[in-house]
Amino acid sequence: MTGGDAIWVIDDDPSDRELTLMALREVVPSRVTRGFSSLRSALATLAEGERPGLIFVDWTLPGEDTRAAPARIRAFGAKTCLLTNLDCALIAERTLFDAWASKPYGFDALCSLLRDAIQRTSEGDSLPPG
Repeated sequence: MTGGDAIWVIDDDPSDRELTLMALREVVPSRVTRGFSSLRSALATLAEGERPGLIFVDWTLPGEDTRAAPARIRAFGAKTCLLTNLDCALIAERTLFDAWASKPYGFDALCSLLRDAIQRTSEGDSLPPG
């Protein structure tokens, strides 16, 4: 899908990826969602011409440079949201992303976090550091 309406999730953990996609479908049912198990596969799809508006990226993608993800994704016009199981207050790198959400979370909490991240990225705001 082109036009920036789609939302993607990049997470190597199939359970976390599916939970996030399920929550996104609950929060924004009119927007197409798509999941990827690696940054490489998402970047390849971007290179083929698909253009989501927002991509949620897991912090720990084995064998991949997650710090470089925001710049690489933004080159295709999409915003990024960091998904992490670490304390975001301790991650200076989160400022590279347009928004962030902390794991673990239950379904209702995840829906709330995703709603907030989508609102922040659609307004063009980034979370302040620290």
